[in-house]
Amino acid sequence: MHIAIFIDQMSRVGGSERVVSNLCRAWAEAGDRVTLITLGPDREGVAIPAAVERRSLSVRVKRGGLMGLLDSLLNGFRLGRLLRELQPDAALAVSTVASLQLAFARCADGLVKIGSEHGYARHYRLPFHVSLARRLLYPRLDLLVCPAEKSARAVAEDCPGTVVRAIPNPLVLPVPPSGRAVDPASILRSGRRHFCTSARFEPLKRIDELLEAFAIVAPVAPEWDLVILGDGPLRGALHAQVDALGLADRVRMPGMVGNPADWYAACDLFVFSSHSEGFGMVLAEAMAHGLPCVSYDCDAGPADIVRDGVDGDLVPVGDVRALAARMSVLAADDALRVRRSRLAREAGARFSPGAVLALWREAIRSVLTMHEGGPRP
Repeated sequence: MHIAIFIDQMSRVGGSERVVSNLCRAWAEAGDRVTLITLGPDREGVAIPAAVERRSLSVRVKRGGLMGLLDSLLNGFRLGRLLRELQPDAALAVSTVASLQLAFARCADGLVKIGSEHGYARHYRLPFHVSLARRLLYPRLDLLVCPAEKSARAVAEDCPGTVVRAIPNPLVLPVPPSGRAVDPASILRSGRRHFCTSARFEPLKRIDELLEAFAIVAPVAPEWDLVILGDGPLRGALHAQVDALGLADRVRMPGMVGNPADWYAACDLFVFSSHSEGFGMVLAEAMAHGLPCVSYDCDAGPADIVRDGVDGDLVPVGDVRALAARMSVLAADDALRVRRSRLAREAGARFSPGAVLALWREAIRSVLTMHEGGPRP
């Protein structure tokens, strides 16, 4: 089977880029032909297997404003032309805008057109023209995939006539390195226990609430520190909060690290304070590496990953005291953490490339069967 995957760029090191990298790797290792299409010929921030063919739509960077809308239309035409040239069996677009461009693109008859959204769209203020385009164009796709059940239900409700399915993101273990490697031993204090989180420093990730929770936990768990992996526009504000809470000697923020598997191995418990997710890739990765977890039960994703009370704990979104309480219980109970760690590793099997590719193949087969039965209403 020949799969074409379209994403606007791969130069960042984010959740969508890692999902695309994992899908490319999984399909290529399964013997399928994979073509990765981006808007421009950017270098990847996340590793792509050498067997994957690379194509780009334009040498020009997409512009903003009204000219950006024109560029999106032009890229839809370019995408259709390229897909007619490549003649893949299926095309997968990653992100809302990429999915709209795929829906708009004029492709060869029989091509399976699959869009995907990796965020929970109801938590973002989408421009009017994007919301309207979703309602009008998504039904033209054969399938729209979301990684979490709640996200899939939301798209089905917001875009009537769209065929939607939930397929989780695949995990490649250990997490492949990407970007700058930082040795945990150079940052972490020897002989300490460590809570860990990983997120972009932006408002919806609510690292500020995690710091508030850790301020409650710190006095009763004096041997524990907090490690916050990531970076973003709120770094300065978070450093100021750490100082204001008197936690400067207990919180470590090493920035973006290209070797997350080493950090998961060096830490003891993962905490996830995001108010909005599409899936929560870092949560699944940490669990698969053996970290028990405490997470907000946000829309959407954690409930699809964490088996509450089995391999982790889900607490109400924004309930800082509940988050702190579960952190304290797990910090104090070594035996409970060991049991949770053993069960958390099962996430590696639940979201393995083989398990996830089986779901993708079944989804593509169902679309091909529908094509054989005539056009979809």
